[in-house]
Amino acid sequence: MESNQIKAEMDQPKPENLILVNREPNGIAYVTINRPRSLNSLTKSMMTDMARAFKSLDRDESVRVVILSGSGRAFCSGVDLTAAEDVFKGDVKDVESDPVVQMELCRKPIIGAISGFAITAGFEIALACDVLVAAKGAKFIDTHTRFGIFPSWGLSQKLARIIGPNRAREASLTATPVTAEQGERWGLVNHVVEEGELMKKAQEVALGMIKNNQDLVLRYKSVINDGLKLDLGNALALEKERGHEYYKGMSKEQFKKMQEFIAGLEQSIKKEIFKNFDVVEDYSDHRYDKNKSENCFTNTESCVYKKIMREWKILDNDLPDSIFVRVYEKRIDLLRAVIIGAQGTPYHDALFFFDIAFPSDYPTKPPQVFYRSHGLRLNPNLYASGNVCLSILNTWHGEGNEKWNPAKSTILQVLVSIQGLVLNAKPFFNEPGNSPTSSWESYNEKVFVFSCKTMLFQLQIPPKNFESFVADHFQDRAFTILRACKAYRDGRVSIGLFSDNGPSSSSEINNIEVSRKFRDSMDKLIPQLLLKLSRDGTSLQDMLEKLDNEREQKIEEPNIGDNKKDLDSFLKVLGKLWSCLCLNLEE
Repeated sequence: MESNQIKAEMDQPKPENLILVNREPNGIAYVTINRPRSLNSLTKSMMTDMARAFKSLDRDESVRVVILSGSGRAFCSGVDLTAAEDVFKGDVKDVESDPVVQMELCRKPIIGAISGFAITAGFEIALACDVLVAAKGAKFIDTHTRFGIFPSWGLSQKLARIIGPNRAREASLTATPVTAEQGERWGLVNHVVEEGELMKKAQEVALGMIKNNQDLVLRYKSVINDGLKLDLGNALALEKERGHEYYKGMSKEQFKKMQEFIAGLEQSIKKEIFKNFDVVEDYSDHRYDKNKSENCFTNTESCVYKKIMREWKILDNDLPDSIFVRVYEKRIDLLRAVIIGAQGTPYHDALFFFDIAFPSDYPTKPPQVFYRSHGLRLNPNLYASGNVCLSILNTWHGEGNEKWNPAKSTILQVLVSIQGLVLNAKPFFNEPGNSPTSSWESYNEKVFVFSCKTMLFQLQIPPKNFESFVADHFQDRAFTILRACKAYRDGRVSIGLFSDNGPSSSSEINNIEVSRKFRDSMDKLIPQLLLKLSRDGTSLQDMLEKLDNEREQKIEEPNIGDNKKDLDSFLKVLGKLWSCLCLNLEE
């Protein structure tokens, strides 16, 4: 009730509107010191209003981040001299009316958007922010010594810890302005931008915080700020203690959300590291590397060259998340693509590599496409020889609009056609003449066996320029692949219908008839896959036990606080994520 009352009162317009509070639906709240004619100097009542504003925003669950700024030509020029006696002789223990205390107590991150002057009390308010974004003309000035005012909002202690004691002593004892550029070099200011970009940059930083786990943002800010008050040894102990409390008290639902968040973040990082489309150099293992490089592929004015560049642009902009392409800087007539098998098909989680070559009269003729089959025919359209039979390539019969159209057809259409029309749920029917009475289920058994064998070949010798992609993909999907192998072998799920959360259809559970040949094949393949897929150090025995335990019951997300093994497992995931982050930073 008190929180709602404070919020309602703060949002009511004041007669002078000297402290403005604006809450946005995106989770950002704006606090503006609004006394521009006096360069936003603070009166006693303004300080009280600002303190109450931050107390209200701290309690408002819809607010994720606060941006503090000043209107007009200054951020805040300090205490209004006409109110100085009231301020300086007031009750220093009245924390409810102290804006700096309430800012320090506020759990939400506070971003200071500094334009113009931040003088003395304004400087101290800026130091109470968690992040500072400053316009190029901003200046921070400590005038305590000039006017005979003793600091009481922490400037004498905070500044020295941020920019170093020698710089702080000079700035405070001489009342010399610290410019925005100096502040950035010394670690006082996070970002310096043009005046017109100030709020935009502050909002960008705020949104960067909002997209992260809200609970962790609040806890992380708290442990940083509280740790700064301690020596390093006690600060490290504080971090360890709070980390233990956090994990110990985590519910199953919180643990599940954390797993989902980490998985999404890990995929985003990996996507940044291994882009869907990129230009590389080494084409030495490409199927068509011996093709003669015609002049049309090096002449930037040729129609073929320009058309291929348009193809590159389409691929760069429009590739789906499940298709990755590498083109070659010195051989624009070649490219390599990999398609991730779709869920709901016997090809799920497998990788399918294709080497592609543009003919010299492209696009009059369609491209050459070679499937890297490893001698396995796992689809009627994909031959063991590597030939690809597809209407759009003019290698399979089809109606007029299904054939290659020089004016409209693209490489992207070829890849999407392979993914959707060839690598489908029932590939048996890709072959003309195969009727519904035929055994498409037994064909899917054969397909899945060949998919598993293809995985082993790819893990042994991954295609050039895709080495990290192959390793990371199978490391991420290892447990799902192995669970699927067991489920299909035991007849618990129809082939292609396994998912991370179990069968994709409740009717597809138990008593699925599988052939003896398929069971025997999987009995041989599962140990081989375990050996190859456990390269990250995961215990083979642990994986086997998990696979066996899930047969009788659905695996539940454990309470991380009650199970040390689960905590160790989670920390391994964090370790992998950290490796991705480090790699990204190095690049």
